[in-house]
Amino acid sequence: MTLYSIALICAAGMIPTLVGALWYHPRLFGEMWLRFVGVTPQMAEIAQRYRRIYSIYSLATGIALSGALYVLLDAMHIIHVLDAIIVALGLVLFILVPTSIGDVLWEQKQPKLYAIDTVYWTIVLIIVASTVSFAL
Repeated sequence: MTLYSIALICAAGMIPTLVGALWYHPRLFGEMWLRFVGVTPQMAEIAQRYRRIYSIYSLATGIALSGALYVLLDAMHIIHVLDAIIVALGLVLFILVPTSIGDVLWEQKQPKLYAIDTVYWTIVLIIVASTVSFAL
């Protein structure tokens, strides 16, 4: 692993936070998401106090996700962006969807909430996998 690869993995680690800032913005899906999750204005105000900690956590988990995708793509000898996108879609279809559908089936969460979150993670995985493929 080169310094370039490490820098690219770290840069790709910011993608979930950046996409999330856009995706969950009130003008896109933010208001709907807050309503489905049941966040009250008081809860949102309390969460603002921990915004920096949550941002650090988001960045750290984003880097972990990027690193894991790097290891997976490297083990699969994936070097082309299109192949990385196919792997990302496979992860969504065979891991994300089956493991998170229980939110709707058993926890009685709104199917629209499930769709918002699943499409968000699909977009994130595609962008991260594409970015990380340049490090291979």
